[in-house]
Amino acid sequence: LDQNLVRLFNAILLALVLFAPELQKRLKIRGLKLRNE
Repeated sequence: LDQNLVRLFNAILLALVLFAPELQKRLKIRGLKLRNE
């Protein structure tokens, strides 16, 4: 793979790992709202 692609892939993975908990919170909140309605 191209070195730039590797760096980009690593950056995306890092972002996913960092933002996963926040996304899970938002998805849970959204899911609860849908269930309550």
